[in-house]
Formats: sequence, C-alpha cells, structure tokens
Amino acid sequence: PGALERLDRLEKTTSLRHLARSLGSSAFSGEEADGRTLHFDWVDYVGGLFQGLPIRCQIVGVPGQRVLERRRRLLLETADAVVFVADSRPGQMSENLHAFALLNEVLRDASPPVAVVVQANKRDLPGVVSLEELREGLGGGPFLAMTESVAERGEGIRETFVLAVRLALDRVRALWNSRELLSERPAIDSGQSLLTALLAAEGEVS
Repeated sequence: PGALERLDRLEKTTSLRHLARSLGSSAFSGEEADGRTLHFDWVDYVGGLFQGLPIRCQIVGVPGQRVLERRRRLLLETADAVVFVADSRPGQMSENLHAFALLNEVLRDASPPVAVVVQANKRDLPGVVSLEELREGLGGGPFLAMTESVAERGEGIRETFVLAVRLALDRVRALWNSRELLSERPAIDSGQSLLTALLAAEGEVS
C-alpha cells in the first residue's frame, strides 16, 4: 500500500478524495474530529498489470497530528511508496521538516527501500517557496521525486499517484526478484479490516 502524508487540516484528505473520484472509486474514512482524520483514509483501486497479474493499490492517507505520530508510524511501516504532501507556504516549513524527519526515521531500515514522492501543495498561492527551496530544506538532494499540486482543484493529484505507483512497482519488482513477495491473499483487504488491525496493534503497544 501507499500512504499520503498530511501536514494541515484538509490537504491530504482533499487529495485522496479527488484521486478516488478520478479513479472511479470511493474513500473509506475512520473517525474524524474537527474535520481531521483520527485513523486513516482508504482508497482501493485495481488497474494495470505486473508480471501478467492485476495491480491492486491500497492507498492509505495517514493522520498528520503530532499526537497521533505512533498511529502514523504503524501505517507507514507497511508502505511500498509514500506521497509526502508538503505545504508550500514559507510559514509551514518547520512542520514540513518535522513530519519529513519522522517519515525518514520510519522508512530508513526498509529493504528494499521505500520511495518517497514530495507533493508540493498550494502552488496557486502567492509567495510559495520554490521547488528548489523545498527540496533543499527537506535535505532530499537532486534525486528526490517531486510534483506540484493544488489539492482543492484536484490539480496534480493523479499525476502524483501515477508516479508513486511506478516507484512502488520498482520495490515490488525487487521483492519479486528476491522471492520475498508474498503470493497469498492479503490479510488486510478493506478499510474496515485495516481499522480493526490498527486498533488491535495499538492495544498491543499501549
């Protein structure tokens, strides 16, 4: 599955719901408070082929609140690719950096590596930081994959998804070649089953 990282109140959920509509799918959401996701958002999509087999994408939007970092970590640990939705406004750089550092910490030991796409959002606003400034601030270097978006209008969302799937398939191919790719039906195959597993995992670690 992939994951969409949120930094402010609406942009991640907005991105995911625009994507779901463009794919002809629907989004499952857990509990919300004050318009903010408390568990996750989920979109299921099947399209394309890999090694003659249909590609199933389980797209998970994780909560961005700092108090829910443990929950975010549990969800990110299962990702094959991550879309990090960064707020392009200069005043949000500290939040970008904090969330990106946590993301790197979660993914640093993944093998094969998990690709990250930075989706620079709110590109329609005046005075936003340049992609070069954002890339430098995140310390991603010249090879960090980046896209631009205006989530409220659905601009750049599908393009970001296509790139993330392509990078996820690179990881899947590596797992396939090393014979580490599981062949059985996934234990988690719906938003509700993921919610049940997440709540159980949180009960075990609390």
